[in-house]
Amino acid sequence: MTTSYPGALDALTNPSSGDQLNSPSHAGQHANVNDAIEAMQAAMGVKYGARVKAERTATQSLSSGVDTAIAFNATDAYDTDAFHNPASNNTRLTIPANMGGLYLVVAAARYDTSSAGARRLYLLVNGTTLDIGTSLAAVSSSIQMHIQATGLLVLAAADYIEVMAYQSSGGALAINLASVEMVKIA
Repeated sequence: MTTSYPGALDALTNPSSGDQLNSPSHAGQHANVNDAIEAMQAAMGVKYGARVKAERTATQSLSSGVDTAIAFNATDAYDTDAFHNPASNNTRLTIPANMGGLYLVVAAARYDTSSAGARRLYLLVNGTTLDIGTSLAAVSSSIQMHIQATGLLVLAAADYIEVMAYQSSGGALAINLASVEMVKIA
């Protein structure tokens, strides 16, 4: 039997212990199940769980009052499907062809110490600001601030995300470490 999935559900025969193996044959039953499994695999794909973690391990200076894309310049901790290139367009994580879907995105950055102004970390998709991020007022001149932005995003092939950092201390302030992780969940 040729499978109807994913357009329709197949009506597979469930033999009982007394049935003869002739309609369909034993080999035919295996072939039907194999066809159904292959159709499900083709429909579901193998890319759920595709993921990337891009990192910045050197400081990046941020001018006061300027939104700045974080450049993830270190070797990726992992990148299953070439989402990120640390050498070219290293501020972007780009969805590869045929990989559109629902993604969990988690970005984090550690800001240098300063008791002045505010800090913000947020996400862009294709250059457009999303309402996904965190803004905090500075609290101490001796504590580095760790800020995170997390979101579930529906992304299509060729869409890209960027992580934006902002600070308003009145002078230059560095991000010491930063990372962004993205996992396809559906």
